[in-house]
Amino acid sequence: MKQLEMPRTVCKDKDCIDLRDDGGGVVVTVYKTHCHPECYLDNVQVDQVAHPGLIGCAAFSGSNYCSKCGHHWQNHLHVLFELEEYLATVKDTEVERQLQANANDVILREAAIQGLNKRIAEYKEEHSIIQKASARFGVFLKKYSITPYNDATLEYLDMLIREEEMKVQVGGNRKRLDDLLEDRRAHEELVDVLTRNMDNKYELQYQVLNEAGVENLVSQLYALHHFGANLQAVKNTISTAHQATNRERPYRVNRGWSSMITRHARRATVDRLSMNSNPRDGSASPPKARRRTRETVRKFFEGLPSWSLRHY
Repeated sequence: MKQLEMPRTVCKDKDCIDLRDDGGGVVVTVYKTHCHPECYLDNVQVDQVAHPGLIGCAAFSGSNYCSKCGHHWQNHLHVLFELEEYLATVKDTEVERQLQANANDVILREAAIQGLNKRIAEYKEEHSIIQKASARFGVFLKKYSITPYNDATLEYLDMLIREEEMKVQVGGNRKRLDDLLEDRRAHEELVDVLTRNMDNKYELQYQVLNEAGVENLVSQLYALHHFGANLQAVKNTISTAHQATNRERPYRVNRGWSSMITRHARRATVDRLSMNSNPRDGSASPPKARRRTRETVRKFFEGLPSWSLRHY
C-alpha cells in the first residue's frame, strides 16, 4: 500500500474495481479506474462515497456523469492510498498440512517396505540353511540307516508339486510351482554333491555328520530367529505322537492260552539269542549312541520338509 501525495477521485462501480486477496486471507478493493488522479478539492471527506463536494471535481466538468468512466458522480469517492500489486509466494496452511500428512504417509510406507524386504531376506537365508540341513540329515540317514532310506523331503516336495500343478491347470499362479520345482532341483543337487563326497576327509562341508555334528546342527536350527521355534514345536509334536503310538497297552488273555504264549515267547527268546551269538553277515550291531542319534534325526527330519519350503 502506497500513500498518495494528493487525493485521488476513483469510481467504486463493479466495472471499475477488482477484488483481490491481500496475501493474508483478507479481500481488499482495488480501484482500477483513476477518474482524477490528483484532485485539488480540499472539502471532500476521504473514503466517503457520494460526498457532496465531489460534484466540483474536474472529472465531471459540471455534469452528473464522469467523463472518464461514464458512471454517476454518486459512485465516486476520494482515496489517499493506492494498493500496489506484486507477486508473492504464500503458503496455504491447509494444503501444507495435507502435503505434510502425505509426506509422513510416504515415509511410513517406505519404512514398512524396507522392513518387509529385510524380513524376506532373512526368510531366504533361513530357507537356505534349512535346505542344507535337510540334505545333510538325509545323507546321514542314508549312510547309517539299517533299513532302506527314502528321501522324505523329495516325497513331500513331489506331493506339493502335484497339488500346485492341478491349481495351475485351472488358472492358478505358476510362481509357487516354479519355486517348488527349483527347491526340488536344488535339494537333489545338494544331496548328490554330499553323497559323492561322502568320504572326503579334507573339507568339513562335505563330511557326513556324526553324533555330535547332528546335535550341533539341530541346535543351530532351533536357534533360527524366524523358524527355529516352529521346528522345535514340530519335533516335540512328532515325539509326543510317537510316544503315544508306541506306549505299551495291557491286554487280558484267557488262562488257557497262557501256556501256549509262554512257549512261543521262550522260543522267540532262544532264537533271538542264537541269532545274536551267530550273526549271518559278521557285522556288529550299531552302538547305542548311534541308534539314539538316528532316532533323533528321524523325529526331527519328519517335520523338516514342511519348513524347507518358501514361506515368503
